[in-house]
Amino acid sequence: MMSKESLYSKPWKSKKTPKKILLIRYQALGDVFFTFPYISDLKSRYPEASFDLIVRKQYSDLPFKMKMFRGVYTVKRSESKWTRILSFVKVRLKLLFKRYDIVIDLQRNHYSRFIRKTFFPKAFTELERFSPKLASERYKEAIERLQLGTSQMDFSFAKDYPKDPNMIQLLLDNGWKKNNKLILLNPAGAFVTRNWSIDNYVALIEKWSNNNPNSQFVILGIDRIKSKAEEIQRRGGEKVINLVGKTNVSQAYSIVLMCDLTLTEDSGLGHFSWLSYIPTLTMLGSTRSDNSAPIGAHTYFFDSSNLECGNCMLRECIHDEILCMEQIKVEDVYTEMQKLAENEI
Repeated sequence: MMSKESLYSKPWKSKKTPKKILLIRYQALGDVFFTFPYISDLKSRYPEASFDLIVRKQYSDLPFKMKMFRGVYTVKRSESKWTRILSFVKVRLKLLFKRYDIVIDLQRNHYSRFIRKTFFPKAFTELERFSPKLASERYKEAIERLQLGTSQMDFSFAKDYPKDPNMIQLLLDNGWKKNNKLILLNPAGAFVTRNWSIDNYVALIEKWSNNNPNSQFVILGIDRIKSKAEEIQRRGGEKVINLVGKTNVSQAYSIVLMCDLTLTEDSGLGHFSWLSYIPTLTMLGSTRSDNSAPIGAHTYFFDSSNLECGNCMLRECIHDEILCMEQIKVEDVYTEMQKLAENEI
């Protein structure tokens, strides 16, 4: 049963161009990243406007390096309600003398509403969180409620991200042959219902490498997938570069931008990839495809909407086998990857 939402917005009525805009999206790294193409679009249409962002501290390294943001302000993650409240009060005090024409609340909860209300902005908008629509549509509709014109995804922000030469050396130190194409392998779905088997990854690497010998696969991420990455590397040999635990968020993104193709489960790096206009094949598993599927000719996704139990969002499968991931065959993944690669590589 879908939750009933109370959405509030106030369109921009002034004939003057907005000068100061605050974006609030602090939770879930992939969702934070989702805001960037839309803010990039607004920035291109209102180049004189300055944009500030409120985001969780552990995600702040990435937007700090984005040219589209003038200021990045951080809040802390905590299980304690009072610690969270204190964190938001502190960030509001940091912004005590700021005046924003527009507040874009793409978090939409009690804390973000508190921040928005205390600014008394001339215009504001909120995200519809529980709609079955694609996230891209919900972000678009939220921004368009400001009545600043048609909103669209502008992927050009990725081109302005500063290159990190240290990441080239890190790849070389871990076995990259510099003339080889890089394919991002992201076996990082949060739950077993979003995980493709290691056997499948190894078979895919072998098949791809036999037909595309000048390619290597790179795995990034946190220690949660360390054992999986090590096993894939052990069985994949020199075709696999394992950088799990060796990069922070911004460094990982620098490497993502060096890749020519991505194969990903439903996780943050997968969003990084397709939202940066890198050809991306996503395996959604139990994730709702009507809510989270990537869009664009540079993407392809396998979902579970064909199954009676599909799009269930469950962490554990009700069946003996995880049907939504078991139905994704190596041959089919290879074929769709090849189609994406033929257009780009």
